[in-house]
Amino acid sequence: MGSMPRSKRFGPSALPESNEPKTPGVTPRASPAPQAGPALRAFRWLVDAILVTVLAIISVVLICQVVMRYVFHAALPWPEELAQFLLVFLTLLGGYRALEMDMHIRLQVLDNFRWPRLVMALRLAGYAASAAFMLYVAYGGWNLMLRSLHMPSTALRLPMGVVYAALPITFGMMTILLVVIILRLVRGRDVVLDRPE
Repeated sequence: MGSMPRSKRFGPSALPESNEPKTPGVTPRASPAPQAGPALRAFRWLVDAILVTVLAIISVVLICQVVMRYVFHAALPWPEELAQFLLVFLTLLGGYRALEMDMHIRLQVLDNFRWPRLVMALRLAGYAASAAFMLYVAYGGWNLMLRSLHMPSTALRLPMGVVYAALPITFGMMTILLVVIILRLVRGRDVVLDRPE
């Protein structure tokens, strides 16, 4: 009984085909992220540093409040409010980074669809609708920020316009990012701009 030639058994052709989707704009998870310039890398590092710092502040503030409330029976009036404000900012800024790394929850029903042009059109429509929504929220957040500049918060007495500034900043960033993703999708390039290591 003859055996298969060594090159057939162990060569590259013997490897199973990848099950990764071949939809336009969709690349395998293992593919490298597009190279970013030094300015973009510095910006990503700054955003990540802000996220880590905000999370650390929330943790420290809430731990201190628990100690003050249950050990010294003298709860402070401002930690809960500060934690709420920072948690909202953390969520929105984290949403931007998750969008950049393609980590948001999504349906993958169309990834193996047989009509790539239809898939491309649907993906472009989805990204465009998302960008329009982000722009709408950014515009509304800008107006809300301007109307609330002289309205102090309850405990910190911080201008609420400063708190609401998180809306136009983060949603504006996500709008720009979605426009970049749409342009990359049209050009047939990888839409995942940054992959987690």
